[in-house]
Amino acid sequence: MAEKLSIKTEGGDVSPNEDVEVVQITGENGALQQSFGLWTFSAQAVVLPGSWAFAATALTIAIFGGGAPVAIWGTIGISFCLGTVVLCLAEYGSAYPSAAGCTYIASKVAGPEWGRFCGYMTGAFHCLGGLFSPPAFLVVLSQLILTCANIMHSDYEPTRWQVFLLYQFWNIMALLVLLYGSRILPLLSTIAFVFLAGGLFLTIGLLVGFSPARAESHVVFLDFYNLTGFESPVICAMLGLLGPIYGFGPPHFILNMAEDVKNPSRNMPIALAAQQIGSTIMLLAFYIAAYYTVLDYNVLFESTFPSIVGAVYLEATQNRAVTMVLLVIVLAPAFFACFSYFLANVRLLYGFARDGSLPKRDWFSKVDTNKNIPINILYISTFINFLLGFVYLASRAGFSIILGSSGIFYAGGYLFFFIPTIFNRRRYIGNGHFKLPFSVGMACAIFAVLYELWTMVVYCLPPSYPVTAENANFTPVFLGAGTLLSLAGYHFHGREHFQLKHQLEAIH
Repeated sequence: MAEKLSIKTEGGDVSPNEDVEVVQITGENGALQQSFGLWTFSAQAVVLPGSWAFAATALTIAIFGGGAPVAIWGTIGISFCLGTVVLCLAEYGSAYPSAAGCTYIASKVAGPEWGRFCGYMTGAFHCLGGLFSPPAFLVVLSQLILTCANIMHSDYEPTRWQVFLLYQFWNIMALLVLLYGSRILPLLSTIAFVFLAGGLFLTIGLLVGFSPARAESHVVFLDFYNLTGFESPVICAMLGLLGPIYGFGPPHFILNMAEDVKNPSRNMPIALAAQQIGSTIMLLAFYIAAYYTVLDYNVLFESTFPSIVGAVYLEATQNRAVTMVLLVIVLAPAFFACFSYFLANVRLLYGFARDGSLPKRDWFSKVDTNKNIPINILYISTFINFLLGFVYLASRAGFSIILGSSGIFYAGGYLFFFIPTIFNRRRYIGNGHFKLPFSVGMACAIFAVLYELWTMVVYCLPPSYPVTAENANFTPVFLGAGTLLSLAGYHFHGREHFQLKHQLEAIH
């Protein structure tokens, strides 16, 4: 379905006062039902990143890399830097809402000459990240459940195969929920948001109320220490910043749900703002409360809990019942967020597949209108999660390497539309409900490129020094292999079949 919009572009050879007709084509637009309103969509955006669960899991990263000040001040810094990315995504998503998300955005803002290539590379990079990131959520969820069991039964010792069984259980649960309950996901997102908002105050109250002692403020906000083995404090701090980076997660997932929400041009920027503000508040509150109440970091390093957050809460409160309540506060929104996370990933893969990125386009992009889900993409995603579960069972290190590489693919995918936007001076950005002034938009795009390049460097750093075969970071290898695979896919299939010609000829 094609929707014609009369818009204005800015920069380049086109007068900012000249109307230019843009054809916005989003494949099978209308195949997906718009089940989200503004409130439920904003709640979905806040819940989607799973900030609390990922921040808790990555808590020890900051302890090694600079301590509490890096986590707390780093959260503020990352929030500002990521905010520039979100501003750009809000503008682009408002102008070009589509289930293809960043893929469709890249094909538009890069212009007719480079749109097909940039759209394909963005989609390929994000799909590589999207295929390997949902298993991380499954593992986090499984570890939290076993940690609850471990808290209530101190003699119980969880094993990796038990995590594996829970992993597969939640994988099947996510499949069933998306197959038969996708229409109630707006309600689930609202429930999860209520848990997050209420749980934030309850967590702070319980940690402060039950903590027998508190750390000094200078320890929490000022004391920097280096446990990474690197002599450079800069490298140490960069490694510590991985905690907040993982906590925020990539901001673009909500863009792939543009066809699930009413009036996406207006509601998308609002949802992105809610997501960014919500994640910042959640992360800051969690880090400050945790670092004020945990006094003995050795307890965390020596913990046998499947999830480190169990050791954090138990050390802070010295009370297993209160620790159990705090874990449930983390687990409940993570449970609901899991389904939203899967839905966003399925939408991402669907948006890329339906534009002809793969052979058998019609089969890959088939939508079950009764269930409101791209059915074959859902089955493929579930099967990949199933296989990666065996990788976790065989080698935790190998599993971590694969999943750790997903972040760098997301960051790399952004470059394929930020860089062309800078060079063509925003010539092909249409007017949505949210529009940045030319100078602000250019400044944000330039800063976003620098930030994403920096995060790619951080993702490639080894976690400690000296570097050995056991702690080597193979993310650059995966990035190189993924880049070659994406280029090969474009050369042999994408340049002829990815997106129809009239989809790219935006300016006539």
